[in-house]
Amino acid sequence: MDFKWILVVLALAVGASSLVPSPADLRFHFDAGQKLFGLRDYPAAEHEYGRVIRSRSPLMNEEAVTVVLLDSLTMPIQLAAKFQLANVALGQKDFRRAAELYRQVAEAAPVGLTELRVRANGQLYEALLQSGDRRQAIVEARRLATLFPGHRRAARAIYDIGWAERERGDSTASSAAFREMIARYPASDLAPDATYQLAENALAAGRPADAVVAYESLIQGYNPMRTFVAGTTEAERRRWQPADPALTAALTSLGPQVADSSLRAELAVRLPGLKTSAQTIGAAYGTVGELDRLALRDQATRQLTEPEQKQLDLVARARLRQAEAFDRLDRYDAAQAAYRQAAKGFLTVPGIEELAWTRSAQLA
Repeated sequence: MDFKWILVVLALAVGASSLVPSPADLRFHFDAGQKLFGLRDYPAAEHEYGRVIRSRSPLMNEEAVTVVLLDSLTMPIQLAAKFQLANVALGQKDFRRAAELYRQVAEAAPVGLTELRVRANGQLYEALLQSGDRRQAIVEARRLATLFPGHRRAARAIYDIGWAERERGDSTASSAAFREMIARYPASDLAPDATYQLAENALAAGRPADAVVAYESLIQGYNPMRTFVAGTTEAERRRWQPADPALTAALTSLGPQVADSSLRAELAVRLPGLKTSAQTIGAAYGTVGELDRLALRDQATRQLTEPEQKQLDLVARARLRQAEAFDRLDRYDAAQAAYRQAAKGFLTVPGIEELAWTRSAQLA
């Protein structure tokens, strides 16, 4: 009799063990979810991730089961599954659900998993932006920048606040965010773009004088050629991007028209160097032959990295937009000079050159 009971207990134990998930089972379902997610079979991937998330066993500590995700980051497997489930919702364009899942991951992640917390918070506000809830997205982006001010993602969060505020129709708040990003993260790759957007806001708000100064700040402060120019002679530098006296004179006279106090201060900083440059090399404009100018430009641009090439494009576009701002101020001499620099200057890029020449000719 006792022997029978022993057999029954053993049979029940074997049956129960087949129903209790093991660490290997969790990893199997997670890996299956990853493969299905890669194939964009979102419903099937969600099913597999869900099995991992719902696993509860008194015989296993699920938090001790880990996987590697997000650029070699080790984390609890259930947290990883929830993060991937949020990505599934994003793939299905269920942005609200994705945002809520990212929030849960951000709140549940251990303090030591900084990269996961940053990534989840970033995905959270981006999902809200895609859902159209810009107000809450701004709140969440601000939270990220406050919690992780030293992380590279903080600069992007503040930059995205600038865009979100613009899309909400608040150009003042938008400009404040772009200005904050530039002040806090001047070395960020986004600083030139933020400066450009600051100028665009001013131009859209009917403040062309402010826009002119902001564009000039970008052109002088973020010229990607500076690393190349540093190793050249003064004579070579004169050939490339000489200052134009008409452009310098127009910038000098703009002070009283600039409404933004920070931009007025920026103008005061930039002008002394610009005046000296104009006095020294202004008369040299056009002294180098066209083929030599193109050869010098090509020599320099070949040494630029891909991000620097993009920055060069941005600087050239800033000069073109600055010309349009001068045009709105009825400063046609300065507008023509800016168009000329956009067209023939060392900063030009294909596509902008032809457009700038056309507009310059229209003002002549």
